[in-house]
Amino acid sequence: MMKALIVEQEMHVLRTHDLTALLEILLAVYPEFEELREHLARLTDYSIGYRYPGMDADAEMADEAYADASTIYAIFRSVFERL
Repeated sequence: MMKALIVEQEMHVLRTHDLTALLEILLAVYPEFEELREHLARLTDYSIGYRYPGMDADAEMADEAYADASTIYAIFRSVFERL
């Protein structure tokens, strides 16, 4: 959804999985997204760190990731509904 908003604004899309890097691009147009920084940073850590053997997540971490994703989704959905 982040990359879709970047394209919608005709901005340069980075080839990255770093959600905070994508956030930096979007803040120029959507300063309200700043409140998502912590959520995006945690999800970035999960998407990169837990992709490879050696790192394990527990149920509490999964619940936190789900809560982060739900918060992010709700805010982005409200933006898409206004487009």
